[in-house]
Amino acid sequence: EESDLHFLLKHLTYMHFIKNEKVDESSIKSEPINEVMNKVPDVVVFKNDAKIAVEIETMYGTGDPILKKIVPDTINPYLANNYRGELWLVVPNLQALMYAKQLMKIRSAYRKRDLNLEIYVADVTGKGAECISRANDKEPKGPGLIKLIDVLNFIKNGQSEECTL
Repeated sequence: EESDLHFLLKHLTYMHFIKNEKVDESSIKSEPINEVMNKVPDVVVFKNDAKIAVEIETMYGTGDPILKKIVPDTINPYLANNYRGELWLVVPNLQALMYAKQLMKIRSAYRKRDLNLEIYVADVTGKGAECISRANDKEPKGPGLIKLIDVLNFIKNGQSEECTL
């Protein structure tokens, strides 16, 4: 059974793909059986010729969420099955900031092993994505997801003062 937080992050994920990525609703599947090897992802998206598996991790109730849950149960099955699509890991914002260093190390380590892993956080208004991508993309954003690495770089580079949310 999904927690309320898990359900809300899944809903935000759907909204992101439909509104911000312009993916047709029929191309988004929730917990499809055997769509991605022997692992049942929370969401699978078929976008153009690419497949995106989305795993939502609330990071609650597992002790050390990185070593006891995310690495062995969430990410390693994709690596073991030689998954070649994109793997999006969606985590709550507070936990992403608390574990940012470990999450970025995991991202880097798995990318070096040819797993196309990206970590996302919630952007409940769309304004975060607009601030971060405003130089590259003038299109307004709706509620959805934003890459954790982009958020961290935005903060690190001190650009947050220039943007009003």
